Amino acid sequence: MKRGLLLLLLAPALAVCVGAWQWPVEDGFLSATFGQLRHGGFTQGVILSGTGQQVRPAAEGELVFRFDGRTFSHPLGDFLVLHHDGGFRSVYAHLEDVTISPGQVRFSGVDAIARVGSSGFAAGRQTVFQIVDEELNAYVNPLLILPARPDSRNPVLGTIVLEQEDGTRLETGAVTVLDAGGNVTLLAEVYDPGAETAFLQILAPYEIVVEQDERELRRITFETLQGRDGTLLLGGSYSADQLYRGDRVFDLGVIEVTDEPSRIRISVRDFSGNAVQRTITVQASP
Repeated sequence: MKRGLLLLLLAPALAVCVGAWQWPVEDGFLSATFGQLRHGGFTQGVILSGTGQQVRPAAEGELVFRFDGRTFSHPLGDFLVLHHDGGFRSVYAHLEDVTISPGQVRFSGVDAIARVGSSGFAAGRQTVFQIVDEELNAYVNPLLILPARPDSRNPVLGTIVLEQEDGTRLETGAVTVLDAGGNVTLLAEVYDPGAETAFLQILAPYEIVVEQDERELRRITFETLQGRDGTLLLGGSYSADQLYRGDRVFDLGVIEVTDEPSRIRISVRDFSGNAVQRTITVQASP
């Protein structure tokens, strides 16, 4: 689903709270993004690493659930769930020093609700932040809703590999000739380095598009995660096992190779509009 279309679908709900969404952790380091592969599955929100900063509601909302990670064990540790006008819920996890008063259920964006912590199965001090669309029954990429962060760095499109049916892999160049034609799987190293120039980040991009001879074969957009038969699917289409071959290696689907030259173009875009693309030519030996 294209970003414009999803935003159009979300527009009535967003109009209720336009201008009200904010980052829940001020100056939090964006260490993982929506749809990124972590622990064998998709990241269902964003992860903001910090040093104990205050956590505030991303928008005015009402408390619907609190899990006390000090009393019971849970991977998310101490976490809160808020309901917002427009049919959204937000989740704040791995918290410490939760500051909710007894009986308090309504929160503004200025109310501190906790601090960035390491409760649960956290890798250091961090806050997992998720947004759920109640009508779609889906996780929504928070970067669609939160204020944009300055970012002028292009995504990275690294090594591109053709995997043949027998498992043989061939790294591509500008022109790649296979011994025989047939179907091959296109693999590519793709990631977003983010805006933090002092660190090497490996974040998920916003969109990957694959074309063969000007015909679109696959468009992967990191906007929603929906459950189907117990499996989370990116955009309702791809499971983590189908999409990823490693932390930053994507399975971009099958292409057909014949003895005629064929142009394959891969385009990658991040949320700030920074983009990179590469075109390779593949064919089988005549």
